[in-house]
Amino acid sequence: MRTLLVALLALAALSARASQPETPQPATPAKGTPADLSPAQKAAMDQVLDALLRAQARRTTAEKAGAFFRSESPLPLSELKIVMEEPTPVPGTPHAYRTRGKASFLRAEADGASPVAHTRTFESISELDANGQTHVTAFTVE
Repeated sequence: MRTLLVALLALAALSARASQPETPQPATPAKGTPADLSPAQKAAMDQVLDALLRAQARRTTAEKAGAFFRSESPLPLSELKIVMEEPTPVPGTPHAYRTRGKASFLRAEADGASPVAHTRTFESISELDANGQTHVTAFTVE
């Protein structure tokens, strides 16, 4: 019974609000927009964005390298290990990072043969697209 009473009171309050015309509120500029930030706050935001983009560059490069070395080999790989340097900004290209690394793996050169150790170096360029997603736009193996 009490639940029904609470529901009826809530419905009555909503109906009363719906019947009153809304008065438009004057638009106020949003606080905390980049234009309102101090130079120190902008620098802090730039550092956070840089750290985020570097992390995304590392993630997308690791995914690309793993997929590349697994698909490149006609025979299965084992113990694939990818080690990367810290991504560095690409001069003149905003939100683009260069990542260099090495892939180490074991691969049997023929069916039934003992696995042979291999190491390959690679480099990737990761960029932020218009939708805010990071993609590897170039991947080269030396």
